[in-house]
Amino acid sequence: MIANNRAMWWGAEAMITDWVYEIQEGLLASGVPADDDFGVVLMQKVLEGAAERNIPLPAPTPKTTAWAHVFPNMTFVSAYGSSLIYRSRPDGNDPNACIYDFWSVDIPPVGEERPKPTQAADEFFERMFVVQQDKGNIERQQVGLRTKGYLDNRLATSYERSITLFHRRLDQLLAEPPAGAER
Repeated sequence: MIANNRAMWWGAEAMITDWVYEIQEGLLASGVPADDDFGVVLMQKVLEGAAERNIPLPAPTPKTTAWAHVFPNMTFVSAYGSSLIYRSRPDGNDPNACIYDFWSVDIPPVGEERPKPTQAADEFFERMFVVQQDKGNIERQQVGLRTKGYLDNRLATSYERSITLFHRRLDQLLAEPPAGAER
């Protein structure tokens, strides 16, 4: 968890805010053990920090999830009141390309005005190693998917279940005739 938080901060500036990162590193520097209880201690300090900052951060529950896929093309990976959002969409009629959007959002303090989001420069993404790693993986996977020997694969079975369901539903929608049309 500590390594993941560091990677997401250093490698994407997402899923963890600067103030949460500072809390984590402060706990470690003060000698809080990096054991199985560290996540509980960190979450308690994050909730306290959110209250001090007037950020309406709900406490996690047993049903809280850090990952969600929203049909048809959005994925949310969340932690500590912030979220990394991915969206892919077609790039014209090119089946070998897509437009890949990437957002990092957080819950603002109550009453704080936030500026309208702006698109980051390419240089920003070039230094985000998590984004570059994902991009490189996608490019290599696409080459492999086109080989004659490819049958199927599972890279992250716990997440890919929703992707499989997405493709089944998409196939169903594409097979249905438009409303009012004859078969």
